[in-house]
Amino acid sequence: GAHEVVVAARRPEQGRELAPLAAELGVALRTAHLDDAAGALREADTVVSTLPGDAAAAVPLPTALPEATVLLDVTYAPWPTGIASAWERAGGRVVPGIDMLVHQALGQVRLFVAGDAERPLPDAERVLAAMLASVGRDPRRPWTGA
Repeated sequence: GAHEVVVAARRPEQGRELAPLAAELGVALRTAHLDDAAGALREADTVVSTLPGDAAAAVPLPTALPEATVLLDVTYAPWPTGIASAWERAGGRVVPGIDMLVHQALGQVRLFVAGDAERPLPDAERVLAAMLASVGRDPRRPWTGA
């Protein structure tokens, strides 16, 4: 798992409110202003963007990233976002927010059908493939920006 989490925010003091949770999880927490996020982004293995739409356009992004550096952009419309496109141009991999949304929906279906969001469904792989296909995602290529 992660040993360190960097929260880059418009108001870094809000990120510091996560300190008790980070301590409980045994994770070091650093905060940074969005304007200063480029350094943290270059060093990251995984980045999660929760900025709406193209609000991330003002965030200074690295121009080159290792291929293994993953961005989960939780935005799902409009797609692709500016940060997702820039991330791929810099060499990183992108997980679109729609994939997260589909997996959340699968948890909802499990809850409705089985009464437990963690209980596997019969033929779960086929259900997931159908859900991904219904939103235009290639079930054979999950977790890619394509």
